[in-house]
Amino acid sequence: MDSNPRLTWYLRQRNRILKKRDIASSEDNKKKMRDLIGDQKAIAPQLFNDDQYCGNYDAFELANEDGELEAFLKL
Repeated sequence: MDSNPRLTWYLRQRNRILKKRDIASSEDNKKKMRDLIGDQKAIAPQLFNDDQYCGNYDAFELANEDGELEAFLKL
């Protein structure tokens, strides 16, 4: 089951690929996420466009409400 259906729908509508990284079973993925964010205590979910940090899921929802998703996702 998709835990973020709105995000998945939005990206599919724009022919974008969503890649999920499991940070629970991979310390390397967790370290990379935290290094890219610059916060060694950051928790998932976090959103990136390649290696560009966009924000967390709450920020995604806020950008959606404000009509700012293109800018938020750096598309």
